[in-house]
Amino acid sequence: MKIGIAQINTTVGALDGNTRKILDTYQQLCDNGADLVLTPELAVAGYPPRDLLLRSRFLADCAESVRGIAAATGAVPLAVGFPERNEGPGRPAFNAVAWCCDGKIQRVFRKSLLPTYDVFDEDRYFEPSEPDRPIHFGGRTIAVSICEDLWHGLDGQRYSHRADPVEKIAEWKPDKREFFFTNGKWYFLRDGYFRSKQGFEITVDSKGKITHICYKMKWDESTSK
Repeated sequence: MKIGIAQINTTVGALDGNTRKILDTYQQLCDNGADLVLTPELAVAGYPPRDLLLRSRFLADCAESVRGIAAATGAVPLAVGFPERNEGPGRPAFNAVAWCCDGKIQRVFRKSLLPTYDVFDEDRYFEPSEPDRPIHFGGRTIAVSICEDLWHGLDGQRYSHRADPVEKIAEWKPDKREFFFTNGKWYFLRDGYFRSKQGFEITVDSKGKITHICYKMKWDESTSK
């Protein structure tokens, strides 16, 4: 399966502009042979929408935008992030992903683990969800997770591995400089740097061991390697 990742920069509250970016990128990735297209978390609303989520009209407008996005999809599924109104008790919304395909919203998946550390305050606005069942597509069983749900088990513990994935990748392609994701952090294979959106860089050795973490208020491209 070829997965297309829509690496778009959305704007909080700019629903029309975000929708255009999502659909334009979806079409580009489909034209390039993607079998599935993924957007960032809450791509329709922009992240983080914060107090906009307390406005019922905003949630209604997000739902309308998602329906319009779904109507424009073809045979290639689009998993698009959006805030879904909570019609039951609790907080006003769910942090959700709509699985859109063949002109319709086929399924909606909701986030379970809502971060409240550092700059995050999702628990203030979103109701946590029970785990969703996987979806079957193209002869495959696909589980859809949103951010924190992928990093931790539902008991709050990080997922464990029978083998260290960093060491296995190092053995697989020791001469490549490739970045990969495990346990909630980005790493570079071999000596190198990876700039995260949070403004810090992590240095690892050829076996994936972190040797240095440098936090920066502002990234300086002249110092990148």
